[in-house]
Amino acid sequence: MKTIVFLVGFVSFLTLVLAAPQITSANDIVPLKWPCPLEYNIDPCVCTADEFYNLTMNCSLVQSTADLERIFQELFPFIHFLELIIDHDPTDITNQLEEIHAHTFNEVTFERIIIRGTQLSLVADEAFANSHLYLRYLDLSNNQLSAYPFESLPEYDVLQTFIIDDNHILELPSLDSNSLEFFSGSGNNNMKVIALDQFSLAPNLREIHLSRIGMTSLNTGMFQTLSKLEVIDLSDNHLNDLELFALMVPEQTLTNVNLNYNYINYIRHEAIIGLKPTAHLLMSHNNVTELKQDQWEHIFNQISDGKLNLAENPLTCGCDMDWVMLDDDNSYLPIITDTTTCYGGQLVVFLEIDNFCSKCTGNWGVCNA
Repeated sequence: MKTIVFLVGFVSFLTLVLAAPQITSANDIVPLKWPCPLEYNIDPCVCTADEFYNLTMNCSLVQSTADLERIFQELFPFIHFLELIIDHDPTDITNQLEEIHAHTFNEVTFERIIIRGTQLSLVADEAFANSHLYLRYLDLSNNQLSAYPFESLPEYDVLQTFIIDDNHILELPSLDSNSLEFFSGSGNNNMKVIALDQFSLAPNLREIHLSRIGMTSLNTGMFQTLSKLEVIDLSDNHLNDLELFALMVPEQTLTNVNLNYNYINYIRHEAIIGLKPTAHLLMSHNNVTELKQDQWEHIFNQISDGKLNLAENPLTCGCDMDWVMLDDDNSYLPIITDTTTCYGGQLVVFLEIDNFCSKCTGNWGVCNA
């Protein structure tokens, strides 16, 4: 009887062993901190997992490329991570992360990558190659990059957000991406934006931010193929005049156009096309002196329920803007923000209508009432 019991027990044990998952390689070993790698293997990086086992790797304490590469050669029970974060203090001289190579992250993949404030000056063509199918968000702001392998963008199938602010990028080539919705290259001083098809190969762009790059002019029709574009930020540049079709999109999709802190004095008729009726056109701190009807009426007509901010412009507030002040339907004046003043400091929205009636020519119904 004891022999039978022993045999039954042995068979049951053998069955469990054979049915259990077999460890065929080092990748099958489940560490104590599952689903994260062992803490001492990835130190000083920190791995965390949420309730759904979405993994985040924070490597903000890594100080060199060699350290980063050593960590990602360690055993990772799961190679798909939600997010990688490397957030350095750019003034800390002990941080010397300068390069990311094609093999730096080994086989680990990410949906979000944030690397900012580092001494990073080189990102290899295949630096994030294993993430081609997963990467949705890439933030490489405030590093030391003078170039980036933009030609690799088409390989990222789901990349929606690409931020490369405050680097030293010398030239922005044509962006080629069917998935990209948000692009920001602000703060790359004197970056050239001169490609004839600058954004035409990125048809799903919704926001473009090119502030603080020293831009002096706009290529005609730069945005003319972007039927989903909502936000354009060209603030804090050196733009002087806006020529015909400078800011034109094929549909009325623009909700916010930021041209603050430029040197704009002249706007050609139909320079801006595609504003939504509720759009905000921000043009504070420019050199606008007059609101001539043949230059500005097309803008006012587009943003009938929106706002035009001309604060801190040297507006003469003369008869050049009588068509705004004396409009029979009073549809134009409410569009101007209550922060917009004449060069003498008077608020435009509180200017006396009678002054325009007495000084300006024209048969205005409001003056004859």
